[in-house]
Amino acid sequence: MRFEGKVALVTGAGRGIGKAAAMMMAREGAVVVFNDIRDDLLAQAREEATAVGTEVLAINADVTRRPAVKAMVDQVIKSFGKIDILVNNVGGSLRTPRFIEQISLTDWWRVIDLCLTTQFLCCQAVVPHMQARKYGRIVNVSSVAGTFGEPLIWSPSYSAAKAGVLALTRQLALELGPDGITVNAIAQGDTTSERTQEIWASGLWPETMEELNQRYQRYPIKRPATPEEIAAVIVFLASDDSGYITGETVNCNGGQFMV
Repeated sequence: MRFEGKVALVTGAGRGIGKAAAMMMAREGAVVVFNDIRDDLLAQAREEATAVGTEVLAINADVTRRPAVKAMVDQVIKSFGKIDILVNNVGGSLRTPRFIEQISLTDWWRVIDLCLTTQFLCCQAVVPHMQARKYGRIVNVSSVAGTFGEPLIWSPSYSAAKAGVLALTRQLALELGPDGITVNAIAQGDTTSERTQEIWASGLWPETMEELNQRYQRYPIKRPATPEEIAAVIVFLASDDSGYITGETVNCNGGQFMV
């Protein structure tokens, strides 16, 4: 039970990667705090986590807003007295235009706020509690979009935000290492989830399913990841097994970098 006695806060944990990571930690003994902005997803996640026998807290909070983040963290501290693990998982492209001449300033900031500012705000609120106990694990979810561009798939705002996550991760790792806090990131590749399935079905994805499958055939593993495969890496970085790893970005992309 790697997480027995640990309190883990996971943002965007109503479904997909965030939920998978939270459930894995719950099964290994963690007290898990699920954050999302959809009550229906939170209720389902809370029910599933409770069934494995762990303590669970579900908080509806918009983590793009500083007051909401503070209230969420205060609630966790009041309930459990500490936060050992923070997984910054909230993010998304918000289906904004992919080409720079099409992007409004509003669209730019919406994506930056969702993918990058949320991580800054959550770290800022949680870190003092970790420093007080000289222990912490922070895992920031980024994307391969933050390491190389692909205008047919991602927008400049999304790529910029995800690159910012990687820089924030390194900066905080240097700052917080002396306090016993590790900070790492995961750069995920294409991943199947309820949300991506919805986007593909809507016809809003820039590639047809045939084009998408052709792209996957160029990857060494020839398929997208499952949420559980990405979550397993997050959980490793959140555990004491990764105690001598900080400031790193783990690329989990099925070999996409090599093609």
